Amino acid sequence: MPSKQRVFWIDFAKAIGIFLVVLGHTELPEFLNRAIYAFHMPFFFFLGGLTFKTPNEEFSKFLKKKTQTYLVPYFSFAFLSYFFWFFVGRKFGADALLNISPYHPLIGIFYGVNYNHYLIMNAVLWFLPCYFCVQLLAYFVLKRSLKVQWLLTLIMAGAGIILANISNDEMLFRLPFSLDSAFLGLSFFVLAFHSKCLFSKEIKCAFIKGVLLFSLGTLISIFSERADMATMIVKEPLSFYLSAILCIYGLCLMVCKIPQNRFIEFLGKNTLPIFTTHLIVGSLLKGVLSFGLKVDLSVFQNAVFANLIFSIVSIALIIPFCIFCRRYLPWLIGQRK
Repeated sequence: MPSKQRVFWIDFAKAIGIFLVVLGHTELPEFLNRAIYAFHMPFFFFLGGLTFKTPNEEFSKFLKKKTQTYLVPYFSFAFLSYFFWFFVGRKFGADALLNISPYHPLIGIFYGVNYNHYLIMNAVLWFLPCYFCVQLLAYFVLKRSLKVQWLLTLIMAGAGIILANISNDEMLFRLPFSLDSAFLGLSFFVLAFHSKCLFSKEIKCAFIKGVLLFSLGTLISIFSERADMATMIVKEPLSFYLSAILCIYGLCLMVCKIPQNRFIEFLGKNTLPIFTTHLIVGSLLKGVLSFGLKVDLSVFQNAVFANLIFSIVSIALIIPFCIFCRRYLPWLIGQRK
């Protein structure tokens, strides 16, 4: 597959993924929410593995590069989100009823987990330190022989599943920087790393096969326990992995031959600013609808069409911020000039 085509369809897949993230944080019917959560975060770990190259550089250089790419944006958006929450967010809605100490989310910024309201100011930020950990794990794992790679990956996936069940059953602490979620994420990352050749070949009826795989994966997720990598809810590991892998491969097959589109490519390249700001933008948008336009927010309850429109509007409002960051503050979104 030509590199330009390969890059574009991965950007297209990222655009779909980020839309599902935004949509998944709305008030969809439970069965749709469960279907989205079954694969949307594993999907991002998978896409990361598709573009990962075994590093030949020293670990110190690799660490510095990944720190600039993921941790600088994480801490930047975490503190910006904290200030918004401190002066605005904690005084309205559900947050106003929790009576959380201002010091609690400050500690949470350095803890880096979506647990016990530690990231109440912007819960989705858990993904950045987690993805950072996945990259570091991949640095060491993917330098080993193929057998050792899979052995280490399976061991860490097993550890992640055990930690998920202990954490949710006993309400114990989570590992810093969402390292326990990273153990699960690594399996999708490594799987993708070894799947590059699959999408470089000409696949007959790729779209139809993709639809069938995606439909099967969605069906399994709907009839399984809800999974959530952010909060480490993995009560049915087999169903979780099976539905996620089927949906991911199905979606990749559906889009791997898609024609190029500048706008979709733009969204795919700006998933980080959309990801880190959509909850805040969504809160502000609901505030305008409720207090400014007197809209009853119950219209979003289990309403598919209303939440689709809300998600599209939220992303549209973030686009100017994406352009501004890419032009004037690339470091904020992990990029270089």
